[in-house]
Amino acid sequence: MSPSNERWLSVQQGRFRRDTEIQLRGRIDQGDGDSVEILEALSVGCLVNYRFADAHGYLSRWIELTPDNFQAHVWRSAAKERLSDMDGARADAVQAVALAPASFSAQLSLGQLLMKLTEFQEAEKVFERLAEHYPNDPIVAMGLAQAKSKLQPDGVEAARILDDLLTRFPDDSPVLFERGKLALQIGETALAETWLRKAAALAPSEYEIQYSLLQSLRQQGKLTDADQVEKTVRRLEGASQRLHEFNETLKKEPYNLSLHCAIAQIFLDVGNHKEAVRWLQTALKIDPHQPLANRLLADYYDKNGESGKAARYREAALNSTGYGSVFDGKFP
Repeated sequence: MSPSNERWLSVQQGRFRRDTEIQLRGRIDQGDGDSVEILEALSVGCLVNYRFADAHGYLSRWIELTPDNFQAHVWRSAAKERLSDMDGARADAVQAVALAPASFSAQLSLGQLLMKLTEFQEAEKVFERLAEHYPNDPIVAMGLAQAKSKLQPDGVEAARILDDLLTRFPDDSPVLFERGKLALQIGETALAETWLRKAAALAPSEYEIQYSLLQSLRQQGKLTDADQVEKTVRRLEGASQRLHEFNETLKKEPYNLSLHCAIAQIFLDVGNHKEAVRWLQTALKIDPHQPLANRLLADYYDKNGESGKAARYREAALNSTGYGSVFDGKFP
């Protein structure tokens, strides 16, 4: 958002409640002169708060008013992807590139989406174009390696790119995961285990890493180790199912802060602390006095030895009137 629109910054950051959103929607419906800026702010704010269905609605209205805005198409593509509308996501990603062919974000979004759609040859072309202009960008290199690993069974080019990334980022779990997955693909199971164990230690709550590690152990006949990893895999599968159920409910009840806290608790249980904190902070953006979110954050920071932060959240929880948990209605 441009500096001239700083008055919408709190909305863009997701710091708004239902009454504010209703008021802003009323202004849009009345054809307010600031409608484009309001729609941009609400779109970004809903994306920040994981409200992808609402973000999609605001982005569609924004595109109606400014159809040549490539960024709105990039963001709507992301929202559609999270809503499992992959054809729609592809159409928006392609349109974004057509509107702004030199845009890094538009090209990157298209390349990453094509990989998810298993259109590997098209994805490779996108990442090769990006690599020409951004040869040192690690995200571009990762995308190119992923595409080449799908297109070249021997994995030679992908391995070269990933080994270079590991030299630069030896403790990056996504790079370690990709290198381990590639080793598994070409039958180097012992090497795969080495890289995947490092990735799993850095990101213990990532299901795909744990599952790939399980495969490498089984293929080597390390059945005792495999049994231990399988327990983790099953636990993460159960957490994923519960998250899916909560997220489906959240689409209908975006202001149900108890759901935000329940989702955060699942992430805490599986060790994904970063995502848990993000969900709890999202709840506090909507209502800074939400008691459970404050208590969970206080407990989290206590366990991590950050007593100052813990005390602030503990005080907020104790001073709460309790009204923070009543936002359970659907948006009209």
